[in-house]
Amino acid sequence: MKSLSAKQQEELSTWQTQLESAKQEIETAVTAANDKITAYNNLIGEVETWYGNITAAMDEYYEDRSEAWQQSEAGQEYDNWKENWQDASFDTVDTLEVGSIENPLDDLTSEPG
Repeated sequence: MKSLSAKQQEELSTWQTQLESAKQEIETAVTAANDKITAYNNLIGEVETWYGNITAAMDEYYEDRSEAWQQSEAGQEYDNWKENWQDASFDTVDTLEVGSIENPLDDLTSEPG
């Protein structure tokens, strides 16, 4: 074949347009997802602050009790409960990153030269 037919040129153009549209949709979706991830991570930060206040109050309550209470069944139950709280982990989520999306048809021409 010497060159693409008019129909093939039209198909090439359609494919290029569809690939570009899909690329833009991916980029939009990633941006929206990253906005949600950032909001989630900010919320995690707020929860960690609240959590720190709670666990500090638990420590203070426990330390303010007598050694006899701390060794009692109630004290041990409280200490186990407090330790369970202190074992919580607040992991953030990494944002998404899409590398460069290249259109494989961009460098193709409809005829030689």
